[in-house]
Amino acid sequence: MATDRQLSKEFIKRRINSAIINKEILPGDRIVETRLARQLNVSQSPVREALNDLEHMGVVETIPYRGCFVKGISHKDMINSYKLRKSFEVMVIEEVVGSVSKKALDPIRNPMQKMLDSAEKDDFESYISFDTIFHRDIMMLSDNDMLIRMWDRCDFQEWTRIGTAISGEDLITLAKRHEALYVALNEGNRQQAVLESRKHWNFLIDMVENEMSKSQKKNEQEKS
Repeated sequence: MATDRQLSKEFIKRRINSAIINKEILPGDRIVETRLARQLNVSQSPVREALNDLEHMGVVETIPYRGCFVKGISHKDMINSYKLRKSFEVMVIEEVVGSVSKKALDPIRNPMQKMLDSAEKDDFESYISFDTIFHRDIMMLSDNDMLIRMWDRCDFQEWTRIGTAISGEDLITLAKRHEALYVALNEGNRQQAVLESRKHWNFLIDMVENEMSKSQKKNEQEKS
């Protein structure tokens, strides 16, 4: 069960990333730990932990004797996040699908349905939570504890939140894109599940690459 401090940390990360996405804070802006703690009415400890996580993600950087500064959300890092998740997921599918029991696949059904329910209610945070659980439950099919620890360390829930927020796609469309993967997993069809997993992540990679291309063209137009 998450502690209040852990919940505060996740809340702070969401607030900072949302502020970056909405351009309320810009690359180069300084984040003062004590000031942010006062603004959010929390202690400094979860603020420090949140900033450490964001630095690990590459969203902020700490410069010795100067402080913590916003780097921004990198399209390249987002693409690499999707590529890494695709590699992890395909690895697990190739390893276990067809050999695990139907019962072992049961836990995936609940987040799949909850994801659709959340999308229909336009409940963004619940959608992100169940999307993350769905893909992590696929990781849990593996007996590879190191892989699961690596998955958790990469903070994929926050990358999912960022990618979904800037995608421009409605939640129902995004939720339904998981259905074909779920069906293939449930049927124990390894080849189809690998195909659907790759399609799922490649779609998201293409989406970010398109956004990156639009951003570059806009910057070029502004300079000319």
